[in-house]
Amino acid sequence: MNLTALSITILMTAGFAYALYVYFKPAVKKVKQVQAGKMEKASKTSSSPSRSLSLSPEDSPSRLTSSSQLTGAAGKKGKPFTMRPAIFEMQGRRRTMEDTHNVIVDLGERESSALPDKFSLFGVYDGHGGSAAAEFVSENLPKYVAKRILNGEKPETALSESIIQLEADFLEMARERSMEDGTTLVAVLVTDGRMIVANLGDSEAILCRGGNAEVLSTVHTPAKNEKEVARVKADGGKVVRGRVGHPNFNEQYFNLAVSRAIGDMMYKHDEFTNGKKSGVIAIPEVRQELVSDDDSFLVLACDGVWDVLSYEVWYFIHACTIFTRVTADAKKSF
Repeated sequence: MNLTALSITILMTAGFAYALYVYFKPAVKKVKQVQAGKMEKASKTSSSPSRSLSLSPEDSPSRLTSSSQLTGAAGKKGKPFTMRPAIFEMQGRRRTMEDTHNVIVDLGERESSALPDKFSLFGVYDGHGGSAAAEFVSENLPKYVAKRILNGEKPETALSESIIQLEADFLEMARERSMEDGTTLVAVLVTDGRMIVANLGDSEAILCRGGNAEVLSTVHTPAKNEKEVARVKADGGKVVRGRVGHPNFNEQYFNLAVSRAIGDMMYKHDEFTNGKKSGVIAIPEVRQELVSDDDSFLVLACDGVWDVLSYEVWYFIHACTIFTRVTADAKKSF
């Protein structure tokens, strides 16, 4: 998806941008598989401030692409389907990249071959105040989810409870190491023809279904969600200029854009809040969808994408998918 990456680059040169694109297609032939661990390692070792993982119709490992044949039912018709993920990220003007991701086509291959079914896990984690929280989530979410599924939990419960466990474990580490990092999260667990989407914060999941955008996530910011404003205030928190104000320090100077995030110890630990609640929590919202024949692709992206692009971003992706296929067919003819 080189053109998609190019289009996004042009539109988002002002700040951070992070997007994960999962393309669904009916399975018509056996495809090559690239180990997710290798792909993640390659994506993180590049020193370029702006880079992308290109989608190749030939699934070439050298292009850092990944494909996987799922055996689960796809929607009501029970057809198998193929997923092809690609990543785009851009650092912008900040000194460091604070965002990260998971692209795990086969969770069992990475974590445990004893998993009862095939699971794929994709996620985008938009860090703030540093990269520690986002990196902690990326490293540990797959482990936590796999462990809970092995212990007999339903996939949707395993994903939700793993996120809550991540919050507790990271806050404990942050307290010991005096870290104030935080991160939003949007993740999708795919199994048995289902997409289980969990999110907290302002990273979003948008599904292209039947040519229309279907939002599979909820934005947790006071500026865009009146329900979050009411919840924060009901918890005893403050909302200042569309942001969550600190419960103990001057809220004009200490405030947070998101009302749900992992980490952000300063807004949660009694030492800083003086025992007052800020309203910032890490309880995700979870939604399930069956993968159907009408589904083309799923986009997981941080607010750096959605602040400048409407949900109609799929027009770029769909056009580039067609262009990539046509180009590949043209090359084969010579």
